[in-house]
Amino acid sequence: MRARRLTALVALKPTSAAVLFAVNGLSTLEASAATGSGSGLFEVSQRLVSAYNRGSADRIRRLMSPELKSRYSNAAVLDVIAQCKRRQMPHIVRTSLPVSGGRTYGFFAVYGDDITSSMILEVDQQDRIVFWKMEDDPFGGDFSCSFKEF
Repeated sequence: MRARRLTALVALKPTSAAVLFAVNGLSTLEASAATGSGSGLFEVSQRLVSAYNRGSADRIRRLMSPELKSRYSNAAVLDVIAQCKRRQMPHIVRTSLPVSGGRTYGFFAVYGDDITSSMILEVDQQDRIVFWKMEDDPFGGDFSCSFKEF
């Protein structure tokens, strides 16, 4: 049986300029490989989105590296998620495939009901989160909507 093919057009707005990334005739895993990222990174991003939408600190902490988990209690995770939902996106509908990055990090477009934002996700070699940030300007801002070890 042949793998199902899909076509996607993804818009990422890292500041005021739109960056377009087209994936034509590639499966999800093929597109992930084409951007240089492992399928583990995309899978982690989808689990993170699900936990974010549910407001589940336990699920988010299970995705974190031991170092990151030691910095964020369940209450701290809930505080970050509450800030993100208030300031960035109350509910994530979906993400793009990573539009750039590597095996352990990627830049994603994040789509809400009527808003688009940017997300950076970095994982360790065991696909555990070491850094996450969602913001319209992923290289600026105050990092209030992020999990980080530093």
